[in-house]
Amino acid sequence: MSVSYSQIPNENIHSRSAKCRTEMYMDDKPFVQIRYPSGELMCQRWFQGTFWHRENGPAEIVFSKSGEIIRERWMQFGVYHRENGPAMIRRDENGSILYQRFLIKGKLCFWKNLMYGVGNDLLTEFWIPVL
Repeated sequence: MSVSYSQIPNENIHSRSAKCRTEMYMDDKPFVQIRYPSGELMCQRWFQGTFWHRENGPAEIVFSKSGEIIRERWMQFGVYHRENGPAMIRRDENGSILYQRFLIKGKLCFWKNLMYGVGNDLLTEFWIPVL
């Protein structure tokens, strides 16, 4: 199994993952956990078969060094999917949402971008439908 770290810039990354097997599934426990060199949890990933998959939660959660959730990916059988909220959520290091992507069965429905000002005050919210 190969794990790409290109989405997390400027971090010295230390990984610890389970052995690669045909069936990568562990009863709603993350199959892969990645930690920063200092020991803090950086990432958790859930699989079913060889696909990123989780029924009632995000298939990937990425944490900042301070423990804030900075990214969530909701996927079922390797496809972005969430019916009751965004399937992709990206936050800054303080936990403020930067953008959300709403996808159902891999199809992008719309996205939401947020712009913050000084003091983390919300300045503008953009909802962009996909036609």
